[in-house]
Amino acid sequence: MRCRITEQALKKENRAFDLKRHPGGLVDIEFFVQMTVLLNANRYPELTAHTNALDLLAIFRQKKLMETEEVMILEKAYKTFMAAINRLLLDQRPPVSDDSHLKELRGKVLKIWEKNVRQGKSS
Repeated sequence: MRCRITEQALKKENRAFDLKRHPGGLVDIEFFVQMTVLLNANRYPELTAHTNALDLLAIFRQKKLMETEEVMILEKAYKTFMAAINRLLLDQRPPVSDDSHLKELRGKVLKIWEKNVRQGKSS
């Protein structure tokens, strides 16, 4: 599913960062959070009581399902991307940006993705 979303986003030939759909964006954070829930809900059933990514990330920190620094990066990226998306949409602009700070956060999200998903880890 993630690959299909990414392929569609990249087909637009836009060099700017699509805050939602490009690798390291909002969709990656949400996919990662949901994958972590699925892999750990049998041990921590309270994970299934939440659907909000930020609430779930707080539980991941509390239960030590992820390194604290990684949780903090994902929380910051999620909040920052959502705020930027909302600003752009209010200006009737697509959710894409060349902002270097956003691209830096994207890189950090990608590193977490690579470390945890590509290596089959998520707790």
